[in-house]
Amino acid sequence: MTIVSFRLGGGLTALVVAMLWAAAPARSGQAGEDAALMRLVDSFTKAQRDYDPVALTELTTPDYLEVSPIGDIDTREEMVSFYAPEKKRVSPALTVSERLIRRNGNDAVIVVKLGFTAPGPNGTTRAVAMRASFVARHTGRTWRLAAVHYTPVRSQGS
Repeated sequence: MTIVSFRLGGGLTALVVAMLWAAAPARSGQAGEDAALMRLVDSFTKAQRDYDPVALTELTTPDYLEVSPIGDIDTREEMVSFYAPEKKRVSPALTVSERLIRRNGNDAVIVVKLGFTAPGPNGTTRAVAMRASFVARHTGRTWRLAAVHYTPVRSQGS
């Protein structure tokens, strides 16, 4: 951050201070919206891990679409049914990193890196990473996910 120091006279000082003060809520509002969007992503990945179809339904829009890591397209109903409690299996610990948010009015794109350890052959494990691009829509008083697209990240050795 660059700090500029200069002298202003009379009412101009008050005007500059008022303008800076008025701009501050917008920045903190953006930070609050960004935090709400990251909580949405965290809640969604937790609901997936916990096989919680009720939470997944609440966190997504009715027209939700998902592109899987292998290119399949799933509707909200297909995604929710995949996470039915009776289908629950052990899920590896998931890390969410490299978070990037871009907002435009009532829409936002959140890109993250998802990481986990997957079982490999002969009792080994391997690190797996994916990029997830979430599209969120502000509906009413809350953000909901309208789409997500998963893209595998090529390992260093590939």
